Amino acid sequence: MCRDMYPEAYITYLVLFHGCRDYFECHEVLEDHWKKDDKENRKQYWVGLIQVAVTMYHYRRKNVVGAHKMIKKAQRHLRPYRKELTALGLDDDELFKTLNEVKKNIQVNAPYQDINLPINEPSLIERCIGKCLSENIAWGKPSDMTNMTLVNKHKLRKKR
Repeated sequence: MCRDMYPEAYITYLVLFHGCRDYFECHEVLEDHWKKDDKENRKQYWVGLIQVAVTMYHYRRKNVVGAHKMIKKAQRHLRPYRKELTALGLDDDELFKTLNEVKKNIQVNAPYQDINLPINEPSLIERCIGKCLSENIAWGKPSDMTNMTLVNKHKLRKKR
């Protein structure tokens, strides 16, 4: 993947993940993108990234059973796609270290902490921060744990 040719849905996912920490919307945006390909050509690394967001959504809500199940699925989905993750501007080694750390924290029921995906492509970071600025979102801010609309967004979901 050409470094300047990241799908817009992926940029939006990264902005939602690192900006407003809206993991539910991360899932929605990337799932819609994933489903645009016909079933035989769907990229499974998108599923893994969706599952990372779902993991964080469950973990933040203190659903450690759901979070643990999802992080294992995410790791399993992402493991075969290290080259693709690198092409997406991510440091694959750091990503798996981060996911292992999250998994350990979930297993011991440690308090929730936000993570940042290890983006190592400066132009991608610049593009995401630019989108954050245009949408008045602070890049890298912590989750607003008092925002119950954000924390429990699935309960407000309209069926598609």
